Amino acid sequence: MGLYAGIDLHSNNNYIGIINEEDQRLFEKRLPNKIETVLESLAPFKGSMESVVVESTYNWYWIVDGLQKEGYKVRAVTSGPMGIRSAEHDPPDIILLDVNMPEMNGFEVCRILKQNQ
Repeated sequence: MGLYAGIDLHSNNNYIGIINEEDQRLFEKRLPNKIETVLESLAPFKGSMESVVVESTYNWYWIVDGLQKEGYKVRAVTSGPMGIRSAEHDPPDIILLDVNMPEMNGFEVCRILKQNQ
């Protein structure tokens, strides 16, 4: 069963939510912005994880670097349509989205990617 994680970054903490294919919430927690804590929270689910979406306009480089060091495949794009094309061509482990993006918002991108699986 595929699992999906969302990480919402803020200036001094983040919120992680993990759901399954039936949209049932399996995990949710507010955590400090420390890569070790984020990775520890994701670790029990990593084998079943289809994707991790990180939403932030605040300094997200630390989490991208940390996830890449742990073997997650990360790619960033600048628009919703570009993200959809990129994900369909070469599915990533993690998709970084902002809610407000040019041409299409982050929720619409997630809906289309999930619909096209």
